[in-house]
Amino acid sequence: MPVFVDTLIPYDSNIKQIAYGSCSEPSEFWVPLMEKAYAKLHGSYEALNGGSLAEGMVDLTGGVSVKYDLLQPEMKQALDSGQLWKDMRKWNQ
Repeated sequence: MPVFVDTLIPYDSNIKQIAYGSCSEPSEFWVPLMEKAYAKLHGSYEALNGGSLAEGMVDLTGGVSVKYDLLQPEMKQALDSGQLWKDMRKWNQ
């Protein structure tokens, strides 16, 4: 579904910066445009508040999301042994 946006981005004149997402490189403008399109798709910027990064990535990529707690003992073991990296490479294929 195409989403059309203009380049009018919410700006906080008190602190003189873009009100929501922005790039670390000031000359890049793709992050606020993507965020504006995503907000428009969901009805408003407010609708994005409290959403999860995982849900957003699934929406933007069409992929799947699995959350791992890397501090759990079984995940720590998988990290230390390199098994998690092997599994991720296998899943990517």
